[in-house]
Amino acid sequence: MFNEIIEQCKRKNLLSERLKIADATAIEGDVSVPNRVNLLRQGRKIVIKRISKVERNACDNFRDYINEERLHGKPSPQEVKEEISKTKEFIKSIKGQYGEDVEDLINILKELCEHKGNNNDEDDSGRRDENSDKDCQSQSSSQEKHIVSFADTDVRFGAKSDKKKFVGYKAHIAMDESGIVTSVNLLHGNESESTDLPALLRKDESIGIEGYALTADSLYDSAKNREFIHRLGLKAYIPPRRKERDEEGFIYDPKEDIITCPPDFIS
Repeated sequence: MFNEIIEQCKRKNLLSERLKIADATAIEGDVSVPNRVNLLRQGRKIVIKRISKVERNACDNFRDYINEERLHGKPSPQEVKEEISKTKEFIKSIKGQYGEDVEDLINILKELCEHKGNNNDEDDSGRRDENSDKDCQSQSSSQEKHIVSFADTDVRFGAKSDKKKFVGYKAHIAMDESGIVTSVNLLHGNESESTDLPALLRKDESIGIEGYALTADSLYDSAKNREFIHRLGLKAYIPPRRKERDEEGFIYDPKEDIITCPPDFIS
């Protein structure tokens, strides 16, 4: 449906197809964020409810693993350790017995137990390291399985800025100069829009949306992104992320979209 609307806009010449704009906006998830102890308790309870659909006495059989008490505040290391131990014991008692749906939930519980950080008890925004795209990719990958709530297992911690955090998703968009959004990718809150840029631009390309340049903020500044943008035949109007480049002798000409290296080589 979305692509059909864009196609109609294209046929009616509503798209300028000159300048593309890439950006992302946060989408708040409608969930509360439990601490790690409460999250593990919540997970066990949901697994038991799922088992009860095929085993009538599940709630009675696994009563020892149900804890309705809500722990307020930050749990102590000992409380976390005890909850992890109980959850691992629970996993061992049911693994491989109740079908694929239950196994998926068990795997999530297992990942929460094995997570080395403090999980929901500390800042885990998933913001990318602005000095390294490699670090960014590694960070996003390592946190991909770190769930925030069993009410919505896809929401993730994210950050709108250094001071503004959120829990939810990101809508990553490519927009035509006319103001019409032409492509959208839905990302986890901790995913980097910068590393998703090639996939977003491929969507535009797949439905025949053309242009001569792409503009985006400095979060998109990376060698890989610039190389990909140029490969599509577009100019990249992206401000440099690090001012040190000029100090190191690299000079960026935004008008021509070229970088002059210290020995006067141009790329």
